[in-house]
Amino acid sequence: MPVRFLAPDVPNPPSTADWRVLRALTGYRWILAVGLLVGYFGGVVDMLLQIEAPTVFLAAAVASAVMAMASSVALEIRRPPLGWQALFQTVSDILLVTALVYSSGGAAGGLGVLMLVPTVIAGLILNRRATASLAAFASLCLLLQEAYVGMSLHAGQELNSGTFTPAGLLGLLLFLVSLTANALAVRARRGEALARRVGGDLKSLARLNETIVQRMRAGVIVLAADETIQTSNPAAQHLLGLTPEAHGQPLALVAPRLAVMLAAWRSNANTEIEPFESPLGREVIPQFVRLGWSAQQPLLVMLEDATTMVEQAQQMKLAALGRLSAGIAHEIRNPLAAITNAGQLLDESPALGDDDRDLTRMIAEHGKRIDAIVQDVLSLSTPHASAPETVELQPWLEEAIQHYHAAMPGHAMTIDTRGVPGGLHAAFDPLHLRRVLTNLWDNSRSNQAADQATRIELHARADGERVVLDVVDNGPGIQARVADKLFEPFYTTRRAGTGLGLFMARELCRSNGAHLSVVQNEPRPEGWPGGAWLQIAMRAAEAAPVETEAAE
Repeated sequence: MPVRFLAPDVPNPPSTADWRVLRALTGYRWILAVGLLVGYFGGVVDMLLQIEAPTVFLAAAVASAVMAMASSVALEIRRPPLGWQALFQTVSDILLVTALVYSSGGAAGGLGVLMLVPTVIAGLILNRRATASLAAFASLCLLLQEAYVGMSLHAGQELNSGTFTPAGLLGLLLFLVSLTANALAVRARRGEALARRVGGDLKSLARLNETIVQRMRAGVIVLAADETIQTSNPAAQHLLGLTPEAHGQPLALVAPRLAVMLAAWRSNANTEIEPFESPLGREVIPQFVRLGWSAQQPLLVMLEDATTMVEQAQQMKLAALGRLSAGIAHEIRNPLAAITNAGQLLDESPALGDDDRDLTRMIAEHGKRIDAIVQDVLSLSTPHASAPETVELQPWLEEAIQHYHAAMPGHAMTIDTRGVPGGLHAAFDPLHLRRVLTNLWDNSRSNQAADQATRIELHARADGERVVLDVVDNGPGIQARVADKLFEPFYTTRRAGTGLGLFMARELCRSNGAHLSVVQNEPRPEGWPGGAWLQIAMRAAEAAPVETEAAE
């Protein structure tokens, strides 16, 4: 059951600070009891005070020591509760001090001020009503002992209003001090409660901010005034290749390029910040934000992955382009089918001459070309659902090359697989992989000079959890200004090309968890051709178990 005379802001259960206040009252009681006993037996009391009832004085001193011991035990076990202990100890102190005041001849003896400490302590713990009640009880005890002193110790002397003046003034002082202490305690408790609420809100806000920062796709780094890294989120660690040990390290040590850009920004905040290449090969755009106006305030560094932004913009552009192209392609297919059918019917007519049949063959050939373009355009808006399987590269490539040569008779083209070792397994949809390689081989063949035979070499290797397949030809190669646009849709360097082959090849690789790229500015192994070098990084897979039938 809650103690109703406790201050309303005292927490339930009471805090350590409230028990500490009550412990101070017990310490005061120990000091008072020891001082009274030592002073009494040492003769100091007789020198300082006029003791008229030494027996009462000694009994009050001994009772004070006994109360100090009992209070210490109660504080250790915290039984009874805080409110009851504060009330009981304050009442006991008032009665003991009243006895001391009586033994010294009344309030004029000066011992009445000893009531100030217990009443102030009560005002710090109890509510206003209980504090005022205790101050009234103390004042009443003082007035009653004054009356009793006048009747017992000063028998025969006439009582007048001046006899009660010291007790009345002391009672008024007790009211003022105890209620003032209570008001200050209430204000302190309200401030403490407000601080706890604000502190809880700040902790919640800090946890929320930390969660948001940790889950942000943009990189975030907080730098101290001396440009050491205070904290960073996973995105920043991934972009810059940082490790947890980087915290507390100077920025110039772990990311020197970023430190140079920060120095340029500090010298001129209006400096245009250019993207820089991270150690992992990503284009990163930094932004610097001051977290205050003082020079000692931390600095916030925001890192945007420019490569991801470009890819997102590309995907949005492709989505819109795919919808537009799909609508146009559907409108083209109907008249194209009519033209192709009409050309086939004309070709079957016996009345046509050789020149006219050349025209109908031209209609059929260009009709197939337009239909292939329409089919590629329609695939822009069609998701590439993949069904990856475990593919053993070496035998699978041999079979794919045979099918490719069968579909392209008469072309002088060699595809060499001696650089593909056996036992390499990749996770890829076989149909998608065939389309990807067919596009790459077609590009090599179409870029080759008319008087030179096309030669393509395939090389493969395991690289951790990836299998890397290199496709190298002996053609003119890929210029640096073309390499950045090579996988954009509708970009082509050939008049007869659609510009969709390599784009579709990369999209098919992406749908299988692979990556198709152009390799530039890297040394080639000895013996490799010097033409175009494209690379497919696929997911590695384990060999499928061989099913065997038990021999009967």
